[in-house]
Amino acid sequence: MKRRTFLTGAAGAAAASKLAAPTLAQGTQTLRLATSWSAGTPGFHDGSVRFAAEVAALSGGRLKVEIVPGGDGKRSAFDAVQFGEADMYHGMESDWRAKVPVFDAFTGLPFGMTASEHDAWLAEGGGQALWDELSGAFGLKCLPCGNTGGQMGGWYRAEIPSLDGFKGRKIRAAGLAAEVLKRVGAVPLTVPGDKLVASLNNLEADGVEWLGPWHDMHLGLQNATKFYYFPGSHAPAAALSLGIGRKLWNALSAGDKALLTAAAAAAHKSIVTEFDAKNADALQQLRFKEAVRALKLPDDVLEAMGGASGQVVREMASGGDKLTKKIVASYIAFRSKAIAWSRVSDQAFRNARLLAFDY
Repeated sequence: MKRRTFLTGAAGAAAASKLAAPTLAQGTQTLRLATSWSAGTPGFHDGSVRFAAEVAALSGGRLKVEIVPGGDGKRSAFDAVQFGEADMYHGMESDWRAKVPVFDAFTGLPFGMTASEHDAWLAEGGGQALWDELSGAFGLKCLPCGNTGGQMGGWYRAEIPSLDGFKGRKIRAAGLAAEVLKRVGAVPLTVPGDKLVASLNNLEADGVEWLGPWHDMHLGLQNATKFYYFPGSHAPAAALSLGIGRKLWNALSAGDKALLTAAAAAAHKSIVTEFDAKNADALQQLRFKEAVRALKLPDDVLEAMGGASGQVVREMASGGDKLTKKIVASYIAFRSKAIAWSRVSDQAFRNARLLAFDY
């Protein structure tokens, strides 16, 4: 997503010096929150607003969060905090993969973990400690602050009969998903969100993936084609994060650290539940009002993509530093345990719920 311009040069340095020694105990304090999305972006911007409201409510108005929306791509929210132009950011860690590729693990990996599994890894599986180590090297303290939940596999101009029919198709994708598509024979394209419908209409792309029904319908993708594939194995979920400048975090009292953590947790829950509810509503509308066909990707396509996903993730570990190897090993180990548990719990129940009976 495009991002908004932030202060640069001498102005940025001045801002950094002011933020280096926060004085939160001396009355009302305003904290600047840079985001990776434009104002009005469904779910994402609203989540930032909810976080700001939680901070104000929990602090009795002593702390105020000023939201600086993204939009023009000249400065990422991550860099805004690093340069001292903002106190915090709300974004996706995968947006910083150019700095260190393993940041992807803290948003989600292809054929990786669901939103609830990712939360469990962070909270109980050692993921948060590894995230602290990674983000700490950049002067940050990061917390989970939202998740898109399950996503869809994308919109295609024609049906996909098999892996052979999938090969050679030009498909919009980003990050590790693009590399996975390349390895199974597709041709990944880079297309911005506001050009997705046009890319299908002018035959530039054979398929595009974005998020899920709520956001896809908002873009109008249902007007370009009616073939809508699932599951979104390239991104089974996408976690959002709150990044706080380490100097600010270290200067906070224990109470204010707990306050920001609680506000992030509250926003996290509200964002996840909103995505689940709005996606369910949007899928129903797409199917019954827009005549969209929700189709499952063929098993041979999914198997090929799963194998390629494993290769890409393992190569990220083998080509990375010691911390990257630790993060990927931890992620894979927890994923394996989560799959074993899901097989006899959530997945087993969901399969049972699809059986033919009246309810």
